[in-house]
Amino acid sequence: ERTGMLEFLGDFIGWLRIVKSLQIRIDQADLAWRAADVAGISAAIALLAYVVFDLLIPIFLLRLALALIAGAAPFFYIQRKRASRLGKFEKQLPDAIDLFTRTMRAGHNIHSGLETVAAETADPVRQEFRKMMEELALGSQIEPALHKLGERIPLIDLKFFITGLILQRQTGANMVAVLENLSLLVRERLNMA
Repeated sequence: ERTGMLEFLGDFIGWLRIVKSLQIRIDQADLAWRAADVAGISAAIALLAYVVFDLLIPIFLLRLALALIAGAAPFFYIQRKRASRLGKFEKQLPDAIDLFTRTMRAGHNIHSGLETVAAETADPVRQEFRKMMEELALGSQIEPALHKLGERIPLIDLKFFITGLILQRQTGANMVAVLENLSLLVRERLNMA
C-alpha cells in the first residue's frame, strides 16, 4: 500500500495524465483553452450547481447527479467541437489528397505538394498543414512533422496518407497511384457512412 509522498506523487502523475489528455482533446477541437482552467471551471460549475440544486431538490443523489452533469458541460462541449472538426477534416481529406497527387504528378516534390495543400485547401485541413509547414520552416524533418500531424488529427485515413508519404520518401516508390486509390477509398467510405 502506498503511503505519504509516494501516494501523493502517484496521484499527481495520474492528474497530469488526465490534464495532458484533456489538453490534446482541446487542441484537436481547436479551442484556445488550457486544460487546468477547464478542470477548475468544471469543478466551480459543479459546486455552484450543487448549491443551487440544494435549494430546489431534496434528494441528495439527484442533486449530486445533476451537479456532476452540469460540471461536465465544458467536457461535452469540447468533445462536440472536436468531433465536428475531425469530421470536417475527414470530409476535406480526399480533396486534399487529390490536390497533393496532382502536384506530385506535375513533377513537384513532397514538400511542394504539402505546401500546395497548406495554401489551397479550406480549414481545418489548411490550418493543420500550415502548422506542419511552419514546423518544417523552423528546421523540423519531414517525417517527425508528418507524425505530429497524425497525432494532432487522429484519423485512420490521414495515417494511411502519412504512411504512404513516408514510404515514398524511404523507398522512392511511385505513390501517386496509391494515393489516388486512397482518395477514392476515403470518398466511398464517407458516402457509405
